[in-house]
Amino acid sequence: MKTLGFAAEYSVEPATSNDEELHRVEFGREPTTAQHTREQLVVSPDGGKAWLGSFESGIGGLTRAFSTPDARTLLVIDNGRAYLIPVDRPEKYVRPPINPVLEALPFPKDERLVLVSHTRLVGVGPKGIVWTTDDLASDGFDEIRSLSDGVYVSARLPSGDRAEYVVALKDGGLR
Repeated sequence: MKTLGFAAEYSVEPATSNDEELHRVEFGREPTTAQHTREQLVVSPDGGKAWLGSFESGIGGLTRAFSTPDARTLLVIDNGRAYLIPVDRPEKYVRPPINPVLEALPFPKDERLVLVSHTRLVGVGPKGIVWTTDDLASDGFDEIRSLSDGVYVSARLPSGDRAEYVVALKDGGLR
């Protein structure tokens, strides 16, 4: 798991055959088939009971587990499909409203984690999803860059013009 500068009051490890007796939590809807594998992780909250998570994967994008601005919330991204999971109540997980997630940009001093898709950004704070942009591009971003107080994005529009935005960390507003 990558902490990205955020505190984590839990640990995350790949599942093994010895973990089958743990409480199992299914994330996503599709059953496991030979064509549709699921990432399996063991999550051990500090002071709590460990559980086994089985995650439905997406169709392309980032695969990784990250800490978030909330020390008791885990972000799992499996092949672009993201899950924000309260480690003490994993059944209460939330799917961020973007797919696939291609990148996760940390801003620890601002208590923000910004998720990036082909066309949108989502800001995650200590209490969960704080903001979501509208589509800022029609066919993907040309450039994405972390700034001290926001995220710079540029993209080509269908007209051929180039659009450039700075997305504010606090509220997702554009400047």
